[in-house]
Amino acid sequence: MSSSNTSLPEIKKLRNEINSLSAEKPSIKKEESSAPIKAPVTPEPPKPVYKEITIVEASPVELVTPKEEPQPEIIEQSSLPTWQPVEEAPVSSKSEGSWWDNWLKNNPDLEKFIGENLFNKIGIAVLVLGIGFFIKYAIDKNWIGEATRIGISLFVGLLLLVLAHLLKRNYRSFSSVLVGGGLAVFYFSFAFAFQEYELISQTTAFVCMVGVTLLGVALAVWYDRMEIAILATVGGFIAPLLVSNGQNNYQALFTYIAILNGGLLVLSFYKRWTILSPVALGFTILLTGGSYISAPISSDPALAKTLFLFYSIFFLEFFGIQVLYNILLKRPFKSIEFIQLLTLYMLYFGAGYTTLEYSQWEQYQGLFSAVLAALSFIAARVFANMNADRNLVQLLTGLSIGLITMAIPIQFGGYTITLFWAVEATLLAWFFIRTQQSLIRYASIILYVFTVVSLISDWTAIYRFDIGPLPIIVNKACLTGLFVVASQLLIYFFNKSKQTKAPDTIHLIWKPVTRLVPILLLFIAGIAEIDYQFNHRLAEAGVNGVYLQLWVMLYLILVSQVLPKLGLTIINKAVLIAPGFAAFYYLFSGLYMNSIQEDLFSIGKYQSWFNAYWLIFPMMVWIFYVGIRAFMKEESLRASLGKSYTWFIVFTATFVFSNETKLAFVWLTSNDLASYHLNSQLFQKAGLTIVWALVSFVAIYIGLQKKLKTLRIAALVLFGITLVKLFTYDIQNINPAGKIIAFILLGVLLLVVSFMYQRIKKLLTE
Repeated sequence: MSSSNTSLPEIKKLRNEINSLSAEKPSIKKEESSAPIKAPVTPEPPKPVYKEITIVEASPVELVTPKEEPQPEIIEQSSLPTWQPVEEAPVSSKSEGSWWDNWLKNNPDLEKFIGENLFNKIGIAVLVLGIGFFIKYAIDKNWIGEATRIGISLFVGLLLLVLAHLLKRNYRSFSSVLVGGGLAVFYFSFAFAFQEYELISQTTAFVCMVGVTLLGVALAVWYDRMEIAILATVGGFIAPLLVSNGQNNYQALFTYIAILNGGLLVLSFYKRWTILSPVALGFTILLTGGSYISAPISSDPALAKTLFLFYSIFFLEFFGIQVLYNILLKRPFKSIEFIQLLTLYMLYFGAGYTTLEYSQWEQYQGLFSAVLAALSFIAARVFANMNADRNLVQLLTGLSIGLITMAIPIQFGGYTITLFWAVEATLLAWFFIRTQQSLIRYASIILYVFTVVSLISDWTAIYRFDIGPLPIIVNKACLTGLFVVASQLLIYFFNKSKQTKAPDTIHLIWKPVTRLVPILLLFIAGIAEIDYQFNHRLAEAGVNGVYLQLWVMLYLILVSQVLPKLGLTIINKAVLIAPGFAAFYYLFSGLYMNSIQEDLFSIGKYQSWFNAYWLIFPMMVWIFYVGIRAFMKEESLRASLGKSYTWFIVFTATFVFSNETKLAFVWLTSNDLASYHLNSQLFQKAGLTIVWALVSFVAIYIGLQKKLKTLRIAALVLFGITLVKLFTYDIQNINPAGKIIAFILLGVLLLVVSFMYQRIKKLLTE
């Protein structure tokens, strides 16, 4: 009885909580919820049913099971509002950012897509190939004449167009594929009629293909199918190639391309088929680029002037349609459209600059840059007044600043332009930090890129084509490079020291670029200067490889150890990576030093220039020492790469010590080429064995002292290789005394290893 009295308040409390929860469910009917709500709150005498439930200790939920049967359904409904936003967000983001999800949304039935869309395209391609195979078979059998063959092809193409027209109303997608097949048959029929059978002239074939292109455009508009327009575009551009006879008529070709581009761009704007613009631009670049490469513009100033005129027409066409399309339709520019616009500027400026030089109008190159800058600035102001995309206005304004900046110093040529751009980019970077105006940043980035390109061009022109040796370091090429590196490092410190607004994508990308590029330029500057000076002053000695390797090791120490202490970390944890780069470079250059030594003994002079090489070995040791210490402090790296790193260190150290010992031994014991070869062979027989044994001994000792099992195993493997070399190589072709020494050395090595594992390990343990 006392137990039931004690559990009664708990049961009533649970009933009240269940009733309150049931009252909150919107889907519960009023007659179901009224009973729990009116449950008595005041204490009542215990009922027999409660006694029984208490005795068996049934769960409280089972007390109201008859009234709460729909409870699971109610819980699912009440949780729906919390699930719905979670499901909507990722679907929305995927539909906007993933083309694959957009494609699946537009084609939910994959079977339908394959059956109705994919199969018809494959089918028309197979049909065209089948017709071609049939015609070829008929030709091989001489069933039909040449004119009849072309007539059959044209009839098949026309038949495809008629069939497409009959199916247009109910099968639009399939009919457009038939139209594409018919147009393809027309193109190749006229091409064969001219190229293979010479039934028609080049002009007639070209006019017929132009007619096919116009027919394709008209059918694309009539069918309202972009696919037909793309096919007609491709056909229009390949038509000149199909009727080419090897005679280059650049003026006629470029006139045709200009007219074709004009019509296609108007069609692109009229039908809102934006894909036609990049397709036309791509084919225009291919055709004009090929013409630029093959055309003899360097010896034909008139042709160069003609190309410059058409390049300008093409630029205005694509610039106008690209910009006006988005402005008139009030569409924001996409990233791919910005890239397309920048590509257009870059190609036009490069082509225009070079064709002006070949056309003997190089005095107008600065004016060309200024006119292009003015065009960009005027366009930016006009578009700003039209409330165009703000990013477009900033891009055009930045281009105008960069182009007008080039216009003035471009007349001076050479390194003067590079210095001017370097100063300008630095000033604009500083000004951006002060004002936080995005326009200034874009202009600085553009000038930064121009500076790097101009510097590389200067190095190529000076170091490769300058006659006579330049002063060491104090020359226009090296000083220009050092000045650019200093200015770009200053830009990096500007961006690092000043707090900016919330960093955007450009800032996150540009900051590591300004950190990496000047250091890479510094490396290239050192390589270029050393190679130039030794090739012009000591070409016979051939010792430039020694000083190049010395510069590489000094550069690795600078980047991995010196610059990080000055606040310029080029690569995170560079001190860990430096040994790998050093080993990789030494793998090739270290062996090359043997060839340099041999050449010096063969020449008989310039040996003193090799002495700088002995600075490389202590630098290598220092790089590896610092790298190993840093690696041992990285617990995560030790756990994941400890074994691999140990094997790398052991065999790299073995290679370096072996080569360095050989170089030192041969250098100190040889007087001429004959003694060099004798001492080299002697070292390969005995010296390498001694070096490997010593490396194994040191590695085993350190492995025992530091309790590094992997290091001991690697040392034992190296020792095993030493023993194999001793028996298979060292004892061959040597006198009995050499064999005795080899066996004695083998015995000593075995005893030393045994002593190390028994005596030294015991001492270290104690």
